[in-house]
Amino acid sequence: MIKLDLDNKLDLDNKPDLESKPDLDSKLQSISPFVRMVKISEASALYGEWVDYDHVFTYIDGGEAEFILDGVKYPAKEGDMFLMPPFMPHLIRAVSDVPLVQYIVQFDLHADEERRRWKETTVINETTSRLPERERLLAAVPPASRLLPPERLALKRRFAAMHACFRDGGPYGGLLLKAGCIELLHAYLASLADRDGREGNPAKGWPTIERAIRYMNEHYGNPRLCNREIGRHVGVSANYLSSLFKEQIRVTMHRYLTHVRIGQAKQRLQEGRLSMTAIAEETGFSSIHMFSRAFKSAAGVPPSRYARARRKAGKRALNKHKRKRKKRFPRLRGNRFLMSRDPFTSGTRTAWRRAARKPRRAATSRRAGLPPRCRPPSGRRSGRRRGSWRGGGQ
Repeated sequence: MIKLDLDNKLDLDNKPDLESKPDLDSKLQSISPFVRMVKISEASALYGEWVDYDHVFTYIDGGEAEFILDGVKYPAKEGDMFLMPPFMPHLIRAVSDVPLVQYIVQFDLHADEERRRWKETTVINETTSRLPERERLLAAVPPASRLLPPERLALKRRFAAMHACFRDGGPYGGLLLKAGCIELLHAYLASLADRDGREGNPAKGWPTIERAIRYMNEHYGNPRLCNREIGRHVGVSANYLSSLFKEQIRVTMHRYLTHVRIGQAKQRLQEGRLSMTAIAEETGFSSIHMFSRAFKSAAGVPPSRYARARRKAGKRALNKHKRKRKKRFPRLRGNRFLMSRDPFTSGTRTAWRRAARKPRRAATSRRAGLPPRCRPPSGRRSGRRRGSWRGGGQ
């Protein structure tokens, strides 16, 4: 298990004073963002990771939530934006019956060759925990802002274009994602310039909660991990720590620990390298039965079905550009001559007459595979069936 010293990665407790706008503007002229993830998420309870190694931009499109960013609570609703720098401890909890809808973009400010190869956004190890100095540029920027209603439609359109490009690909897709990321950053920073950001309320006992959450994220694989052991490590009683969790996060310690374990299990299921038993053991569940029950309660489906769905989704995304749809022609009845795909020689007598009678309405002739404004071919009557042509039949 990798133990992270997050205090050395990004000193969020001793933030520097916010740079003047001209200085920050001049430094932002040299950025070249690399977009790692674009997604739309719906959540009804706890959501997200404890820390991320890249920048996370979030726009709230529906529902209500409570964001705890580095020990400060921010109420969130439609129109709110959040920009979390790398390794900022955060918790996201939905607080309404309506699912929390988030537009999320994860990116680096500079396209580094080594960091471009990191596709998994939830893997924190010795390599991903190294943060370059140039990625700390937005560390002092307020993490919360709000977008006015007239400006929301433009942001949604930009995000929709980025999401479609990230999902489907296309020529010069990286350039479109880079331009979209810069536009999102501009919208966020412009909203800060107009309204100086939003102020949150400090969470009571946050240093104690932070130490407890960090310990759970580092030792979730221990099946004997309990409230008493976590409280002993933090330096407080288990009852006091449990009351802090219920008061500030509105969930029990056991539920949060299960949330961490299920998140790690989902990551391993997507990789598809381990069996269900091995995943249950690595994520701290005492048995495969307990793992399946907890996973189905949290995700809504058994772990085996979740793994199959993720594998199928990955294969569809991989083979999407390799598949070519064949052009389908209408199946026509009749002799061998009628089965020809030539629109000038295939069709029925009725279709020819309709096309000649109503040249502006070409729907009938198109269904028969015929071009509009055309005449029936000349031919003699067939003796086999009354009303048929040699060039076509009923």
